[in-house]
Amino acid sequence: MSEIERTLREMNRKLSELSAKVSQLETRNGGTVIEERKVPEVEGLFGGRAVLNSQGGIQKVTYVPFCDYCHSPLDENFVICSKCKKKLCDNCKIFMEGRNLCPDCFKSEYPLSKDCFKVLAMLQNNVAEEEMAEVAGMREEEIYDHMSQLFREGYIIREGISIFSKVTLTQKGFTAFLVYERLFEKDVDISYFKERLARGESLEAHRSP
Repeated sequence: MSEIERTLREMNRKLSELSAKVSQLETRNGGTVIEERKVPEVEGLFGGRAVLNSQGGIQKVTYVPFCDYCHSPLDENFVICSKCKKKLCDNCKIFMEGRNLCPDCFKSEYPLSKDCFKVLAMLQNNVAEEEMAEVAGMREEEIYDHMSQLFREGYIIREGISIFSKVTLTQKGFTAFLVYERLFEKDVDISYFKERLARGESLEAHRSP
């Protein structure tokens, strides 16, 4: 039985107990419900119900579970991050190697700066090494530093010999590229870079001072 199935079974058991308690309180108080409201559940908890027997009637409170990353309401398709145990909606989960991870835990395993992502994107789009500085709006030494970091961390590898060699993404690099492309989806700087890259235009004239 999976962790989610165990959690849902436990939630159903507790909800059944609460329903029985509500029936008892309604009978005891003449069935008077003076308030029924929904409130957001705190991070890490799965939601549920509370029944308060206040003077003059019954208060029913439903705690609605939210995604612990983007804070959108959860439905029955939520998953749990295998590392930090946060609840995740379908839009926030990252599934890889048989695990569900939240974006923060993925970043901790695959750390990648925005500039290094740009280098991966240029390699993926077959931009020549000597053209990268102009396309990305960086200095050549910055490109060299980012390439060196990507080599050290196993994101890229050089294949071939001498002038016939070519830098390509490793499986780790390709995985990081795909996931960070999604994580940077709403980043204005990356969106602008990708548009210019797709059109094959230089960013040199638009570099920050």
